[in-house]
Amino acid sequence: MEQESKSNSDMLRRPWDALPPELLALIFSYCPLQAKLLILSVCRSWNRVMDSPCLWQDIEDTLEWSKKRGPDETTLSHMLRRLFHLCSHSPKTLLVYGVGPLTFPLITSCAENLTTLKIPWSVITNEMVFQEARKLSNLRFLDLSYCHQIEAPAIEAIGRHCRLLTGFRRFVKSDVIGDYHDAEALAIAATMHELKSLELHFLKFVSRESVLRVLSNCTKLDYLDLRLSCFLHSKTKSLVSFDSMSLYILSGRSSKDICIQCYARKCSKASIVLKRIYRKEPLRCVYLPSCGREKLYRV
Repeated sequence: MEQESKSNSDMLRRPWDALPPELLALIFSYCPLQAKLLILSVCRSWNRVMDSPCLWQDIEDTLEWSKKRGPDETTLSHMLRRLFHLCSHSPKTLLVYGVGPLTFPLITSCAENLTTLKIPWSVITNEMVFQEARKLSNLRFLDLSYCHQIEAPAIEAIGRHCRLLTGFRRFVKSDVIGDYHDAEALAIAATMHELKSLELHFLKFVSRESVLRVLSNCTKLDYLDLRLSCFLHSKTKSLVSFDSMSLYILSGRSSKDICIQCYARKCSKASIVLKRIYRKEPLRCVYLPSCGREKLYRV
């Protein structure tokens, strides 16, 4: 009994640098981004473990770090260069706030294996998208929320080059006064025929026609989220919320093959009609061949 307790005590006192590299890699995979960067400077054995590309392929924590970092894009650029070097320039998932002229070309240059890209609040223009969209051909999911300098031509370029895109998210600020977004919806309908999930929040439309075009052209679409989006009513000339039942009837689509999520009719508290639960930030389990194990990440 005493020998067993002594053995357990020795295991607790075992130095971390004496742990097997496979076990260290498993432990480090659960660390946040900033902790991983600190681990690199602890000791040589830990540094060698951290060189494994599988620890850096899903760079999710960049999102929270870049959200808090402030407006210095140069700092963000240096951080991304270091991260891309650690993941052998082949990230699969990337989430970054505030991408700009320095960082967007850097991201697209390492986008060979990139399948999920979320760059909300980015300061990128139509011209930048025209130049770089062809490098994003492997994308499956793209989030361009609150990118207010992007317009319909840029979205059309993305749809033309990103043929594998199955998910697209586009939110805008509710207090932004500007043009209607019918052209953006028509660009989606014309080019993104493989879409399965489309989220459009706070967008304003002249009529329902552009949304109906999306429903008719994107035949694989099984989730359309129009919460907080509205259109100009032809009779009252006022902005009104979309109604899911009307969209079902006008588009000829059935609630059995697509979930249209929008405000309920005659609802003072703007409660949401949810026909079925689908893609509510699920945890997807993805197998990464390079590290031989499964990893959970949000899409």
